[in-house]
Amino acid sequence: MISFSEIESSRFGLNIYRNKFISFNVDEVSKFILENHDFDIIILRYPTNTLYEHYRLLSLPHSKVIHADSLLYYKASLSSLPISPLRNELIFEEVTPENSGLLQDIIPTIFKGYQNHYFANPILDRKKILEGYIEWARSYADIADGRIAWLVRDKMTYKLSAFATCSYDDNNAECEGVLYGVMPDSSGRGIYSDLIAYSKNYFKNKGYQTMLVSTQLQNYAVQNVWSKSGFKLSSSWETYHIINTDRIKSLGLSK
Repeated sequence: MISFSEIESSRFGLNIYRNKFISFNVDEVSKFILENHDFDIIILRYPTNTLYEHYRLLSLPHSKVIHADSLLYYKASLSSLPISPLRNELIFEEVTPENSGLLQDIIPTIFKGYQNHYFANPILDRKKILEGYIEWARSYADIADGRIAWLVRDKMTYKLSAFATCSYDDNNAECEGVLYGVMPDSSGRGIYSDLIAYSKNYFKNKGYQTMLVSTQLQNYAVQNVWSKSGFKLSSSWETYHIINTDRIKSLGLSK
């Protein structure tokens, strides 16, 4: 079901909707477009194995279609993996509402120049995309089941070096490494590998069976780390932005 994305709509000042289809479906999207003239962007994800049908998106009425990225998921069976030692001496400090402001200090530096599906859409404000990373990471500081985050410090200097955010599902004993980042002046020391190892160990010790991680196709370095850490490629998805050309033109945002 195509649903309104309140967070993204508020961030960009546009009416943004989204859905992730497990099989290819263009008729539902076409019907939605004809019945909902107030949308600006629909963000869709389809399994890559339906790629041969994706050309049909070009026939959507009153729309411009952008292929925004290819998203890869890797999966690890935690029960079959050993506890991984860390390469660096680090302090993992759980993020809370009281210290979450520190994420705002490091995320702009960590993700400067990082590209995701939002950057493929020329009508989206680049500054607000970066603000979205901060908002996303800080949401994991809420005291709520299903989310956890850590600020990571160098044990010797107590300097902030990285952060990690994860989600988890007790019912299915499954967790996901959602967003990781290392400060540029701390890169090259294997800290990213330590973030994966720490979060993997954390959930393994709690009895979780499966862990997922995901990234864009072009992020080869992190995929190499995941492969060395026992993760295997499990699925891939194609992301599309469907732009309402009539609305965008009337708003003066067409490019």
